[in-house]
Amino acid sequence: MEKRPARVIRPGGQSAAEAPMKAPAQKERKAQIEDLMRSAKDTDSRFKAPNCQWCPASKSKCYYSELSDDVKPLWLALRKHIKYKDGHEIFSQGTISISVYIVCKGQAGIIRMDEDGHELLAHIAEQGELVGDRAFCAGGDYKESAIVIGRETMISHIRAAAFDQLLDIEPRLVRLLLKVRSKELGSAEKRAVALAFMSISDRVEEVLAKKSKDLRFPYTRDRLASMVGVAPETLSRTLKPMEAKGLIRRSEKDITLTQRFVEQYNRKMEERGKKRRLGAERNPK
Repeated sequence: MEKRPARVIRPGGQSAAEAPMKAPAQKERKAQIEDLMRSAKDTDSRFKAPNCQWCPASKSKCYYSELSDDVKPLWLALRKHIKYKDGHEIFSQGTISISVYIVCKGQAGIIRMDEDGHELLAHIAEQGELVGDRAFCAGGDYKESAIVIGRETMISHIRAAAFDQLLDIEPRLVRLLLKVRSKELGSAEKRAVALAFMSISDRVEEVLAKKSKDLRFPYTRDRLASMVGVAPETLSRTLKPMEAKGLIRRSEKDITLTQRFVEQYNRKMEERGKKRRLGAERNPK
């Protein structure tokens, strides 16, 4: 992969490439966009992705909303759409990175597997998120797998070579990628602390509380085990006493939280909040 020159950030957060351009620079940018647009139009129209202008996520959640007006048509042209079924693998851990993927609708699960074949659902990518971009930035193979979650999920992709050119044309995308990845790193560190200090039952409660919709957990128990970071057998042993206490109701297809679960979880959150405030008072900055 051709190495791109470092971006120089000017005072006020403006990169050198985003500073007001002189006429020759504007002409060169226009030529780059036109060249990339022509290559995008040469691909099979059957795989054309839906128009971002009609997508509610494009107004706030998607990278599309951050693009310059002259680059937005290029983003639309470069994205190609492939239909996936629920549970279908988008890309596989260990394979060469060839594309960057966008979750246009629904969700995609990011799964890491260890040497013994144990899987961990490391992240659930929501509408508007990129997946596969870390492998692209590192210039190697995918360090995780990605699968489709849900029947209504829609995924589009941009070829790595085209995305590389797009970053040269639109430097603000580089800063946005850094910002998103920094937030994800913070979340990963927080999860590492939880794995180290929270009990398995507390971790199960945390995932159920945060991922449930209308008191219903929408994923399989294997996915729940993967989110918590335990074996399915360990999860089953953890859920049994929760069900006996009336905190959850289990069926073959899903897990439903009870009002007792909600009340208990809210009390725990209040207690944690009090401990944090007390710690802050004892150790003021």
